[in-house]
Amino acid sequence: MVFYMEACDSGSMFEGLLDKDLNIYVTTASKANENSFATYCSPKHYEDTCLGDLFSVSRLENSDLQDRRVETLQKQFQRFQNAPEGSVRKSEAYRKLS
Repeated sequence: MVFYMEACDSGSMFEGLLDKDLNIYVTTASKANENSFATYCSPKHYEDTCLGDLFSVSRLENSDLQDRRVETLQKQFQRFQNAPEGSVRKSEAYRKLS
């Protein structure tokens, strides 16, 4: 089973809850104490209105580019895990990845 958790501080949701032998994988938009980042925000109107988050949008757009019959969770994880740390650098890495 795989969970994709999209929210600020989402890394805190499963901390210490899952035994390693359960065969459940969780990937989150952010660490336990960091924000996730919005994307597809209106530049002129409703600046607080965004259509997605970099985590989910990047993952979905990446899925459109990959052959989902052969794309593995491991390949997907490595692609996103290699994004640099730090909010601005991480945000830019997700944009480039998309």
